[in-house]
Amino acid sequence: MPSKLTFQIAHPLPPWVSPDDVLAALHSYEPLITPNPYLVSFARRPVQIDEIVSDPFFRDDGRQLVAYEVRDRVPLVPGLAHKSVTIPCVMQSFDGGVRCRSLAQAGVKVWSTWTLRLQEQRPSRDRRDRDAAGTGSDSDSVGPAKTTAVGMAAGWELVEEARVECSPLVKPFVTKSFEAGHREILRKVIEGVAQRSAESQAELLRQRRLSQSFQEDRAFHSNPIVSS
Repeated sequence: MPSKLTFQIAHPLPPWVSPDDVLAALHSYEPLITPNPYLVSFARRPVQIDEIVSDPFFRDDGRQLVAYEVRDRVPLVPGLAHKSVTIPCVMQSFDGGVRCRSLAQAGVKVWSTWTLRLQEQRPSRDRRDRDAAGTGSDSDSVGPAKTTAVGMAAGWELVEEARVECSPLVKPFVTKSFEAGHREILRKVIEGVAQRSAESQAELLRQRRLSQSFQEDRAFHSNPIVSS
């Protein structure tokens, strides 16, 4: 009987990264594949109906189904021995994110869903201490400062919710490695979006400066005094 594990992993978006840009990256699928540190190659393949029709994980709210074969070179003994593995996966986008099912080696099956959500801001430690002591009151916060109460949005975060089935023999390894590895994937997805956004902004600024320089140059040469 396989062991079953569940994970919920979140990574915050910096204030300058748009959640719409992160969602667009998720919907292109490959930013979720390329951060894998053991990745050798990946290739798109046709989706086989018989591999998804009996799995309720793939739902009617999905926009598109795509399938990949991912080749990894997994270390068995770091620096000495590696094993090449091929992992078939099927991904489905939906309005709020992406879901993916991967069938790894040794009978490890992973169902993951990535979405964006607003973080819940927690009260500060001194506020919790005052509340525990019964000394907190509405007078502790005045005007806009009250927006730091529990339940108010603090920003956006990228969240992965995953369900894993595996052999009891590999459960300790999966438990140890899954969260750390997938948290790194979330970080790199966000980092990639931030980098592309910065590059896009820099190019836009460069184009504006070129256009401004052109306009100023044309105005200078069209001046009658300069022309004469």
